[in-house]
Amino acid sequence: MIVHNALYYREFCLFFSDDYHPESNGNMRSNWLRMLFPFILTVIILISIAIPGYQIVQGEKDQQDKLQEFESCLDTGNSATMEIAQNGETSVTCQ
Repeated sequence: MIVHNALYYREFCLFFSDDYHPESNGNMRSNWLRMLFPFILTVIILISIAIPGYQIVQGEKDQQDKLQEFESCLDTGNSATMEIAQNGETSVTCQ
């Protein structure tokens, strides 16, 4: 909305300053938007891939850390329990 208003204001100022040429102004804006669209689309795709990918890697790393904690507890001769909470987080209890 802000960008739309800024473009409208710019065109309005050009109209009143006698520099307004509708055929060239429309082409310039159209070319600018054509160049900007692939960039914005690429950024959106990268973000939509990066965020879930980061969450998957972080979950795997957390699971490996809990597994190592569980095994180290068993290696010391203690009993260990692994609990999974309702939100999906795991916790290891060494007794």
